[in-house]
Order: sequence, then C-alpha cells, then structure tokens
Amino acid sequence: MTVRPIDGSDARGSARLEVRWILPGPPPSPALDWFEAYPVTTEAREDSYLVVPRLPGLAVKIRGHTAVDVKAYRGSPGTLEVPGAAEGRLGLWSKWSFLLGERIQYPVDSRSWQRVEKRRRMTAFLPDDDRVIAAPLAPDDRLICVVELSDVAVGDATWWTLALESAGPTDRLRDAIVATAGRFLGSGMPAQIRLRLEDSRPYSEWLEGVEARD
Repeated sequence: MTVRPIDGSDARGSARLEVRWILPGPPPSPALDWFEAYPVTTEAREDSYLVVPRLPGLAVKIRGHTAVDVKAYRGSPGTLEVPGAAEGRLGLWSKWSFLLGERIQYPVDSRSWQRVEKRRRMTAFLPDDDRVIAAPLAPDDRLICVVELSDVAVGDATWWTLALESAGPTDRLRDAIVATAGRFLGSGMPAQIRLRLEDSRPYSEWLEGVEARD
C-alpha cells in the first residue's frame, strides 16, 4: 500500500479550529430547511475511526475507504457562545491527510475500526469577503470557515451533528469561527434548536460512548 499527502501540510500539520455538537436522532426538519437556504455541497460516505487502541489526543480515521486523516489535539482556546442559540467547546487540531494507493476494505468483525455512515451538507463563509459559498477546497492560506450539518449512523442508531471548522492563518482561526457563528447561528437559526455545551464534543470523544451495533 502507498500513501501520499493530499493537503499540502508539513511536519506541523495544517491548523484547524473546530466546534461540534452531536445530538441523538435525525436532523430536525426546521434545521434542514434553515441550512438548505444557503448554497450547500452534499456528500454521502462511510468513515472508519480507529477506536482500539485508544490514542489520547490523537484521532485517526479512514475517510471513504480512500484516504487517511490524522488529527492531533492541541488544546482548547475556550468556548464559543452565541447568546440564546449555542455554547460549545472549541478544539484546536493539527491535521494531516494522505491519499491511499488503493481502496481499503475491512473485515466485518473488526473491533479496531468503528464505521460511521454520514450524509454531509456543507456550506462555507469567507470572512474577508463577507461571502457565503458552497463549501470549496480552499488553500490553507485563505481564511475560511466551513459549516456542516450532517446525519450520521452507527449500526441502527442515528444522530445529527452541526459543526464549524475554520482553516487558514493560525492567528485568525478564532476570529473566523466567531464571525461565522454570528452569521449562521446568531440570526436565522430556528428558535427551537439549542446547541448546548453538554452536547459539544469531537467525533473521537463521542465514539468512546457509542456502542457498536454492526
């Protein structure tokens, strides 16, 4: 098997600042209607997360059977708060992505990898241009914040997740998330949707409490 970098990251990785909420059940209809009013890119894929052994501070996944993502946790710069709408934990990560030389398959009885089915909807905000666009592949030197609304499944159980992830100059990542949260969560989000601190966590932490039902 061969791998090669696909994101231009160096030995330090590319910096990402993320906040994510994960809640049980399918996405509420008002949330879908609100989100799909923006230009949206959609994709369906299966990701497999390394769960055994546990690697504190490190998240490893095989994305769609064709790439490997490795993320190292660099700590939390605090919380994101949008009054009346959202409160979540910010997490700073270094990320490396590698394209696999061949498609990967897994034995159905594997306990090292947890499969997660995803239907992802993404839009993006360019703070410097004050523009909302369909989520693109952007160079790391461009400030961008991707907003994701997805439904995910592990076996027969379903959840939905909303996340903001900023990329670009490291010293501006928090500014990008705050601006994007104000644009998306601070106005127009359905009043019945509340994103609470206790529902805020990265996938790697969430999976520790999910029982596989494959």
